[in-house]
Amino acid sequence: MAARREVWHARRWNLPFWPLAVVVVVALGMWGFASLGPDDSGGPAPQPLGPLQVTYRTLRLFAFEFDLPPGAGVPPQLWIAAFAAPLLTLRGIARLFREQLSGVLTHYLVRPRLVVFGANEGSTALVAAEPRPGRWRDAIVVVDPDPAALEAVGAPRVWTVRGHGANVESLRRAGVLRAASLVVVTGDNTRNSAITAAVLDLHPPPLADLYVEVAEPGLARTLEQGGHRVGVETVPFSAPVLAAAAVLDELEAGRRDAGRPPLLAAEDGGAGATIVLFGTGSLVDAVVLELHRRRQIQLLGDPETAHAAPRVVLLGPDAVARRHSLGVLVGTELQLLPLDAYDVRLDQVVELDMETARHLSRSRPLRQVLVLAPTDLDGGGIAITLAGHLGPGARIVLVTESGSTPFGDEIEEQSRISATRAEVVLRRVPQLAYRLPVLQGERLADRLGRALQASDDPGAGPGAWNSLAPADRERHRRSARERVAAAGAGAVPLRRSALVAAGPAEIPLLEALGFDRPTALARAGLGVDFQAVTALLPAARRLLTTGHDAAFGAWCEVARLLTAADDLAEVQPERSADPAAGDVRNLVLLRRAGLRDADARILLRLPESDADPPGGVATVLFAGPSDGPDVLSLLEPALAGPPLRAVAPPGRLRDELARRGVRLGDVDLTTRRQGLAAWAAVTAAGRTERARAIVLPGAAAEDVLLARALGAMVGRLDGPGAPDLSHVLLNGATGVVPLPRDRMTVRAFLRPGGWPAALRDRREPIAAELHRRYVARQRARKRQDDIALQPWPALSPWLQRSNLAVVDDIPAKLAAVGLRLDDDPTAAADSAVAAVLRDHTELLAELEHGRYTAERLLMGWTNGVRDPARFLSPHLQPWTELDEEAKEYDREVVRDLPEVLARHGLAIRAAAGPASAGAVGERGDGVGQQLRLPQPLDDVQ
Repeated sequence: MAARREVWHARRWNLPFWPLAVVVVVALGMWGFASLGPDDSGGPAPQPLGPLQVTYRTLRLFAFEFDLPPGAGVPPQLWIAAFAAPLLTLRGIARLFREQLSGVLTHYLVRPRLVVFGANEGSTALVAAEPRPGRWRDAIVVVDPDPAALEAVGAPRVWTVRGHGANVESLRRAGVLRAASLVVVTGDNTRNSAITAAVLDLHPPPLADLYVEVAEPGLARTLEQGGHRVGVETVPFSAPVLAAAAVLDELEAGRRDAGRPPLLAAEDGGAGATIVLFGTGSLVDAVVLELHRRRQIQLLGDPETAHAAPRVVLLGPDAVARRHSLGVLVGTELQLLPLDAYDVRLDQVVELDMETARHLSRSRPLRQVLVLAPTDLDGGGIAITLAGHLGPGARIVLVTESGSTPFGDEIEEQSRISATRAEVVLRRVPQLAYRLPVLQGERLADRLGRALQASDDPGAGPGAWNSLAPADRERHRRSARERVAAAGAGAVPLRRSALVAAGPAEIPLLEALGFDRPTALARAGLGVDFQAVTALLPAARRLLTTGHDAAFGAWCEVARLLTAADDLAEVQPERSADPAAGDVRNLVLLRRAGLRDADARILLRLPESDADPPGGVATVLFAGPSDGPDVLSLLEPALAGPPLRAVAPPGRLRDELARRGVRLGDVDLTTRRQGLAAWAAVTAAGRTERARAIVLPGAAAEDVLLARALGAMVGRLDGPGAPDLSHVLLNGATGVVPLPRDRMTVRAFLRPGGWPAALRDRREPIAAELHRRYVARQRARKRQDDIALQPWPALSPWLQRSNLAVVDDIPAKLAAVGLRLDDDPTAAADSAVAAVLRDHTELLAELEHGRYTAERLLMGWTNGVRDPARFLSPHLQPWTELDEEAKEYDREVVRDLPEVLARHGLAIRAAAGPASAGAVGERGDGVGQQLRLPQPLDDVQ
């Protein structure tokens, strides 16, 4: 934005009008005083004035002094100078104290209907699109700290105030408290948010709507909530997003008028349409996300269109990287809109290069071609080249973020008169997005009202809303406001620009809140934020009252999101004869018990137990009916060592676990009550957060929701064709770790390593030494500014924790090959130990990779091109799928262990007993004891 502002100012041509006016007035005055003649009284002519006297008397005109000799007549030029000089003086005084005068006038006299913060192309377009005020008090005020920028937006009835707008004084000078609308478009997110915060802090708050340009969705949500708290409707918006919607609406309207199928409709043969996007920058992201949103609406309205997904081809200098970033943002939902990306140059002129032409040829038939670029110069050349390549009959839409330029106008004009080229239609973001009616259409009631109208009349085109009578538009807005009020008197937070439309798990909750048409919400780009308890709790209560099957799952989310036992006690349902209400009550009691609520433990008849599970071994629950042999093979390393405590469903898996010595609770997990009883057993045995839940293929969504709600670590082993939990679960797959089908990752997830408490003081020095060796090796492999290559004191806390986790798992690795730690460095070295380490390097490296993968997945990392700052790693996959270079990283850690441990007074010895995967020397009493179930939960009502 700042760069665009500099270019914009460079194009301005400011004539020195006022200095020229002063020169002309001085010349006229000197001419007049030099030409004095007698007056009309007939007296003698005055003595001619000398040059100094002429100059002196001329300059006194600017001090409101008209000093004529006695009997002198006044020539016409002197009259002109006599009147013009005081006006120039007043103008200079006003110019000198412009800020103070302007602030005083706008503060006390002007009643602005629009105050704009920021003087740039956006505000210029906004001011130009507004009709001129009818009265001088009914004005537009523009606020900016840059006087040159304020000069550029000057126009009749447009008042300018110099200031930052981030403090009370500058806001009052701008007349904010009397304004009808406020628009913040400085071009900088930080400044925009600071101005918005200052406006919301005013007492009393302004009565105006507040429109804020924000690029970050998280910041937009924060500002929106801040406005809600003080009663000011704060409407965040993104100019590229508004422009993308406007362009696609125009294309849809044109296709409708021409009798052609909609933009995302399938071709005649049933194949999906192909839309080609050339370009770079934020406009590309905005168009892709808007197409993605429209695809979701299409699927909600007509699920039969799922087989003919439209295809988007992205071509540009950073197309591949942009597609990856969009995939990270949208996740698996991006699959609804297949997106192919190819890196090509945008500076192709005259002819397309062979690679670009090949991509276009493979993409035919083309439904639409768009060129999206920051400026006309960035996108104009490729647009002209495409026009010649595609030929007459095609239509290319060129969308730029810059304002009007002669080059862009020439492109459009030449394409219009050419008979051998495709037509190029130019659209500019400032003219599309920066208009007050467009911003007003982003208000909550307007968006939802427009969507309700589109649902009532699905055959109407994109422009139907604007053609409605004002009374009809207000009727739809009123209907939207009533729905929001019925949902909870405005307490239910609606999120804007929702990337994901309502899924099957959310629809019952939306209906319970009064949003009976989820498609309308998606069409409006809105969604209820069920991560907020203020929205979730009313829906859960209404579902429970009506006996809906989704009530228990909704209450599971309430239990997960409320992390204070006192808060849970306040929302807990009363005792009821309804079995569903009883289950919900027991669920909330279990969550309270897991949060150390003594009253809940008494009601559940659970014994007091604040101790960790013996030997650090957690209880494992297996959810799902899978009996596949692959599951058993994945569990093989985790079953070695001290017996696990587990709960499993009936079947082959349960039988095999019993044969391996796993202590199983006497629960079959076939009903909700059995599941609650199993979790009561876990809670009675120790801390719930130390428990692990393995979700097997075929597990019910309710089992996952229950495990997640009670604070367990939940890992999921997916099988072929398994449903995507982000679609199935309420609030998506948050808190569910997708475990790769890798045996050592499963082992690390189920049996987290533990460093002996007696050696706690050596833990961090060992981690620092391992990190130093890693840095020394990786300097030749990675960039020098890589955040993972910082020295230990400067290393980020999460990377330090990652190195400490390597140390914590050392005893478990050694135990897996029959070794142990020894803190007696005087004992003689054992050659047999060295042989064991050498012979088992590959196994130990595989164990380290499994630990690394589990640790990263638990921290929220995902698989992708390496970027530690964004928690992306290409190595979160099974050991068998790693390349040799990645495996060598793990082998290097294993080879470092003997020397590093020795440097810190530790040795590796042969274990006295059989190999164990638990913590060294800490099996503890009670490991593997039978789980005891408490009083049946049916009786706790």
